[in-house]
Formats: sequence, C-alpha cells, structure tokens
Amino acid sequence: GWWDRFQTADGMIPTIARLGVAGGIVGGVLGLGSAVAVNTEISVYNGLGHQVTVKVGDVTRIINPYSTTLLEADLHDAPLVQTQVTGGEAIESFVPDIDGYGKHYVYNVAGASPLVKWTAVYGNAANRPPVFLGPQRWLSAEADVYFAEPPKSVSSKSGSTRQVLTGVGERPPEEQFQLVKTDAERASIILAHARWDRPSQPHAKEWKELSSDHEPIQ
Repeated sequence: GWWDRFQTADGMIPTIARLGVAGGIVGGVLGLGSAVAVNTEISVYNGLGHQVTVKVGDVTRIINPYSTTLLEADLHDAPLVQTQVTGGEAIESFVPDIDGYGKHYVYNVAGASPLVKWTAVYGNAANRPPVFLGPQRWLSAEADVYFAEPPKSVSSKSGSTRQVLTGVGERPPEEQFQLVKTDAERASIILAHARWDRPSQPHAKEWKELSSDHEPIQ
C-alpha cells in the first residue's frame, strides 16, 4: 500500500518533505508552570489548499497551503484559537483543551489532514509501527521532528531513531483515506477540503465531487 511505499522511501520522502517546508525540529520542552503564565510551543499545520491566518491568543501567523509554523503562546488561560482564509472568511474558532503545561501541542487546521507518527530508523535500531492519529484538530504530541523531513543520517555507533509527526494534506483523497479508520473521519476531511481549498489546487475537483455524498458545502 501507499504507506508501505512511504516507509521504504519509494519516492515519498521528497513529497512529504514539501509538506513541511517551514517545519522545525523541536529542541526541547519548556519549563514547569502551574501558577504562572507559561509560553508553550505549538506546531500549526495547514493541510488545506489555501493560505490561512491563525491567531492563538495574541500571536498571529500566516501559513501557506500544506505548510507549518512553530509559535509560542501563553496557554495558561486556554486562549481562543481563531483561523480564517487570509483576508477572507472565518474557518473556525475554538478554545483548545489544555491538559498540562510544558507540552508540545499541535493544531491541525480544520482537521483537514490525517496525522501519522512514524519512526525514522538509523543503523541497527529497531523499527516501530506507525501510529495513525487521524484528522485530530488539536492534540499534544511528543516527537523529534514536526511536519518536516527527518535527518538523512545521524551519528551513532549502535543505531538510533527519530520520531516524526507528519501531515499529508496535499495528497490525493484515496491516499489520505488509507490513513483514517472511520467514515466520520473521511467525511470531515472531505468537507474541509471541499469548502476551503482553492479551485486551482490539484485535487480540488475530486474533493468537491466527494462532498456531494455528504453535507452541502455552504
């Protein structure tokens, strides 16, 4: 299947790398903070085929299609997350669930892409099966690399691994569907792309056609 080809680097690594052009590697976690405000790292992934503007508390970022950014925000009071098409219509607004400080949070805009946590293996290290996280909109996730290509090599005598969190928003519908488990997850991905992707995007027509079997797109 498609994920197997990805795992064996059968032409997929360059594609996945393009998804995370603006991605970064996490260098550590923030300190403790229970009684005072703490700035927490949030990886924002835009799996939509449209540029969006994301505001988390007082922090605002513009994110290109299928790209990511890393921001820091004060999550002590669970800030409002607001996202809109850049210069246009609002996409969503919500207060995220915060289950602890000093964690790395991920915001998957509109839940438009399934997320996969997988292992990059170096040397004699043991592989681990991928974890399919579905199209979750907000979650805390521990990884070494967020929405970017892992290093091609690392220095290690006995082998090493890197945990990678990946989004696949620009992939065709049938490939994204292989990474979800339920009809409800498929429907949420379809409706997000059908409503918000620009018509010029490669798979916009497919998303629109698929949406005819679900709720009407307003």
